[in-house]
Amino acid sequence: MIIYSRFDATKIVYENAALVTLHGADLQGAYLRGADLHGAYLHGARLSKADLSEADLSGGADLRWADLSEARLHGARLHGADLSEARLHGADLRWADLSEARLHGADLQGANLRGADLHGAYLHGAYLHGANLHGADLSGADLSRADLHGADLSEADLHGATMPDGRTFEAYAADPLAGICQDAAARSRAVTAWGNHSWRDCPMHVANGYNGVGDAPAATRIAVAAFVALFDGLLLPAPRPVSP
Repeated sequence: MIIYSRFDATKIVYENAALVTLHGADLQGAYLRGADLHGAYLHGARLSKADLSEADLSGGADLRWADLSEARLHGARLHGADLSEARLHGADLRWADLSEARLHGADLQGANLRGADLHGAYLHGAYLHGANLHGADLSGADLSRADLHGADLSEADLHGATMPDGRTFEAYAADPLAGICQDAAARSRAVTAWGNHSWRDCPMHVANGYNGVGDAPAATRIAVAAFVALFDGLLLPAPRPVSP
């Protein structure tokens, strides 16, 4: 096993680094494209703007608290990796395999996860503000308490996923207004606005007077953000009209 600790490896090239320990290493901007980092220990490593495209970080690689902001992880294999509390702000994770990965509390603001495999991933409390999840496989993923404000979920697969409010996607889709429209009148107004996607006339504006997610009370803001992301992603069927 190769062991590194807090060294500057900027732009150093790695082709095969299997079973390496890089705890707290400075790898900012490093070229690690296609590297074999299967099971690597990268806890707290600084990998911002590194190129890890198509790298193998599967096998339980430890990336807890790692800084991967703006890193290139296109097509990387991260199956079962632990990215809890990792910084992935603006990272390129298109078509990456994150199936069964742990992303508890991870910062994925503005990350590009288009077409990524997040099947069975644990995203409890993850920050996905403005993330691109177009066509991502989120089936069976745990998104409880995740912040989906401004996320693009169009064509994403959420079957069997746990939503931010703790319900399964199927239960959520059956009653998407639960908890965010408190009375029959508000629900009725929301249903009449179904299909409108501008904050001037969308369901949340018509039902509750919100002009943005930030207008929602703190207690329901995550739920409202999730609704807007799913609604704008065209993933929610129109509810039945409220009976008078």
